[in-house]
Amino acid sequence: DEAATQGGAPPPELPWWLEAMTGGIPMLIVSVLLTAGWVYFGKFRMPQARQAPPPVGITASVLIDADIMACYDYVSTPDFRTEWHMGSVEVSGPAIDHSAVVGEQFVEEMALGEAQIPAEVDWSVVDREIPASATTSMAMFVVEGTVGIGGKRPRNQLWRETMRMRSRVHPVAKTPQVMLEMELILDGGGKGGANANDDVSVRFRKRLK
Repeated sequence: DEAATQGGAPPPELPWWLEAMTGGIPMLIVSVLLTAGWVYFGKFRMPQARQAPPPVGITASVLIDADIMACYDYVSTPDFRTEWHMGSVEVSGPAIDHSAVVGEQFVEEMALGEAQIPAEVDWSVVDREIPASATTSMAMFVVEGTVGIGGKRPRNQLWRETMRMRSRVHPVAKTPQVMLEMELILDGGGKGGANANDDVSVRFRKRLK
């Protein structure tokens, strides 16, 4: 037989899946896995994305001998903020001489902390609950602002300040009083914790009294 004398019958063909296992596919998979391991564990490991710092909450409160309408008008009139708001240096805007309404805006220049770090806040009134009379039990005034903080580490933050007022009667004198509470949320990090809260509370009470 001529075919037999020239080398015999050709070898049988392998199934496709066996050819794949003995061919280039396993080498490709191994190569990909080795590359992935090198990228993850080696010097080319990608850095983790930095997460934004969590919001910081600062609260303060003070008991005021006044009726709730007078208290609301005072804290909601931007021009008075230099008298009571911590660090306030100057307030400007087209409508700062009256109790601000939702949508109105004003700018407050501030000097923050003992270092007197300069800051500028573009405030907008976003919510309010006006007391209907001196006997109204609750009122609220809310502003939000984009803050540009200077100093050695310039940065921007978003502040949301809520002023809550609860009316009451003096237990002895029977005269009107208001428990005024301030909540300031600093979105973008900042100094927080008990020490900051206590410091703000003390300055808040001193300036309002």
